[in-house]
Amino acid sequence: MPPDLSYTFNAAAQDYHLARPQLPEQAVEMVLAYAKSQHPSFTHDSHIFEVGCGSGQATLPFAKRGFKITAIDMGEQLVQLARQSLAAYPKVEILHQRFEDFRAVSDVDLFLSVQAFHWIDSPTGLTKAVEFLKTGGVLALIWHLDCSEETAFYKATSPIYARYKKLMLAARPTPAAGKEKIYQALQQHCHFKDLAVKRFSWQQQHDKKNFLSLLRSFSNHAVLADTAFYQEIAFVIDDFGGQVTTLYETAILLATKV
Repeated sequence: MPPDLSYTFNAAAQDYHLARPQLPEQAVEMVLAYAKSQHPSFTHDSHIFEVGCGSGQATLPFAKRGFKITAIDMGEQLVQLARQSLAAYPKVEILHQRFEDFRAVSDVDLFLSVQAFHWIDSPTGLTKAVEFLKTGGVLALIWHLDCSEETAFYKATSPIYARYKKLMLAARPTPAAGKEKIYQALQQHCHFKDLAVKRFSWQQQHDKKNFLSLLRSFSNHAVLADTAFYQEIAFVIDDFGGQVTTLYETAILLATKV
């Protein structure tokens, strides 16, 4: 059986916290606009339940707006970092819990997951989302998809990846494939309506330390720590002036509980 790579994020918690991108404000506004259009009573006093909060990158912009938030993650170190980041927000509760075993919330106004829901079996995840959401509540699933394949830096590092490909763990499932599978499941799900897809492009600049931390936070890179992989990537970053620009497309799946 392939290894469960979902546990690798906790082992790289500090790198994850340092380098994973924050949720863009544009994504937050898209989610809130949809929620308000579908759920007239949706306000900043509404209850958000977040699955796979990591160290709080997506939790923070909603906390700043005053929402009550219950957020869970299966990584103990990630939960500790999220609690530190969100300590100033008393309406936010961060729990060390595995989603498949969690039963402690109901009547949720917004069910949120960023960069995480593809790790969950689609039928199981959507069934539990229905259980947690109130009627008229909103499901928002978000992914940041790397679109950097045509950049000069990506092409320069491709030979390095080719040499280490046999060592790398297969990322299972990939965010893009997982998103498509969940989209198809939502289309057929009898408890959701008004399915909407929102997309926008953006980019992020990384210095060498930040970009190497970003790579170490990826599940399929977990076995490369004892190799020369990161040193080779660092040499290429130096060749590019110590900076890397990553191109992203954020994809948001939105639906309303019937």
